Amino acid sequence: MRICIDATLLGVKTLDRGGIYRYLYELIESLARIDKTNDYTIFVNFFRGENLPAFDNFKKNLCVGDNFRVRLSRFPPRLRSMLEPPMELLAGRFDVYHNGFDYLPPMLLGKGITTVQDIRYMEDIDHSVDDEWIEVLRSKSPAPEFHIRDCRARGGLFEELRSSIKKTVKRASAIITCSEFTKAKLTELLGVDEKRVTVIPLAADRRFRPLDKEEIRPTLEKFKVSKPYIFYSGKFDPLKNLLRLVDAFAVVLESHDVQLVFSGPVNWFYYIVMERVKKLGLADNFIATGIVTDDELTALYSGASVFAFPSLYEGFGIPPLEAMSCGTPVVASRECSIPEVVGGAAHFVDANSTQDIAEGLSACLEDKVLRQGLMEKGFERVKNFTWEKTAEKTLKVYQSVLG
Repeated sequence: MRICIDATLLGVKTLDRGGIYRYLYELIESLARIDKTNDYTIFVNFFRGENLPAFDNFKKNLCVGDNFRVRLSRFPPRLRSMLEPPMELLAGRFDVYHNGFDYLPPMLLGKGITTVQDIRYMEDIDHSVDDEWIEVLRSKSPAPEFHIRDCRARGGLFEELRSSIKKTVKRASAIITCSEFTKAKLTELLGVDEKRVTVIPLAADRRFRPLDKEEIRPTLEKFKVSKPYIFYSGKFDPLKNLLRLVDAFAVVLESHDVQLVFSGPVNWFYYIVMERVKKLGLADNFIATGIVTDDELTALYSGASVFAFPSLYEGFGIPPLEAMSCGTPVVASRECSIPEVVGGAAHFVDANSTQDIAEGLSACLEDKVLRQGLMEKGFERVKNFTWEKTAEKTLKVYQSVLG
């Protein structure tokens, strides 16, 4: 069987190394560990030469076997979206083509499979741009025109996704989702037959593990973390509920001497969060690390008193599993896919209540019995999720579409 996996996101210059990036990387390397028989093409397409260093680094660090090859196409993306050439013209012959993010090209000789991460863009969620955000970006961002454009582009991106996903689910020979929640939404909002959808959960990387104080210390010193701290890792995004988390932290500070540490790439919404931090007078107790290495991320998880994940919308949610792997108690919202990921191993809070989030965080800071129980449940919970299981189930989908 000849399998093509579109890994363009991995082979281009990007700051976004979140869920989809990690999904593709872990899936490919796990398939390489379990499958020495089938032939794989790892496909990357870009036109601009500025992406070449990132592509070379990707090829160098990708751990795969002799039955894997990386193929680069330099077809201009804008021209590709207009002409929509057959994928075989760009990637070579294949039996199965897999795109990891909500899309399939219209012309495929082989079978097409897409992973639908989530369909937030189909939901009745207010994605409008807040005028106050634009004013903050004008006055606080070092690159206001760039960040304002990114902020306003969200609406256009969601509109494009609403259009393309309807075509994609019709073209797909099979659809993969990472949660039962997203599968149900595909059926409800797009009328997809649930028999065409396979749920394949994601996982935390094996490198996430509890570290001792000496292993953690260099990272905490680097980022000037000097007190017990509440940790969040992920994107700066409105649907991550970060403004309400900052508000809840202000309440927690009334009775606890702690810090709030955010880890993730700086984007336009970072400046919105920082403005809220400043207005509430929290700057002395707030740290934004920016992008960190996996080793630093492991240290930040391991050293945290509690991991906060009050998200309003998730298609899966890997960070709580990473935190559990490091022995850190998790406070999470009850929204969307989160309960099916964390099971009973997290302390749940109401994502729409600042007070409830604050009380949940305080409970984990104060109650040693609660903390210990969550840590033990977390270690057991993460055993249910491995990237090898993800790869095995994905390989079965590849096989199934060929009968």
